[in-house]
Amino acid sequence: MSTLPVLGQHLILDLFGCPPSPPVVLREVLHAVAAAAALEVVGEVEHHYTPHGYTAVLLLAESHLALHTWPEH
Repeated sequence: MSTLPVLGQHLILDLFGCPPSPPVVLREVLHAVAAAAALEVVGEVEHHYTPHGYTAVLLLAESHLALHTWPEH
């Protein structure tokens, strides 16, 4: 049986007790992660929830990065 090459990793992180951060900071963090990993950002979308919460996705040539906050939980 042949072994397929590993093309990447899928990481899911559930973080609790994080200090609140404004969406602009979270967006900067996503872009910094992409830059540090030498990934090519080809698109992005973000959504601000009322009264709070934030979702952002960076579409990458290689895959995607996503961030979702649920501060009410």
